Amino acid sequence: AVTGQLKGVPEIIEDFPKDSDGSAKVALIGIDRSLAAWGILLKYFPSQEDEILPILVHLERLRKNTEKAFPGAGAFVRPGFDEKPD
Repeated sequence: AVTGQLKGVPEIIEDFPKDSDGSAKVALIGIDRSLAAWGILLKYFPSQEDEILPILVHLERLRKNTEKAFPGAGAFVRPGFDEKPD
């Protein structure tokens, strides 16, 4: 996502969705799934809270920074995944 953002976009295709936003959206989905999984682990292993909480904090920070760097990621439509069937 970062590489695609740094390369810049030729003026002729500025109206198209950015590839970097698509990559960032996939990363955000992975972060969300990781947060959910670690939350479940915390539920079942409360004695490991000291080890799990820093991971959850890191993932939340990563999510926040990714959303800040790629504000269009959430609205990016992934063909075949985010489209509603006809």
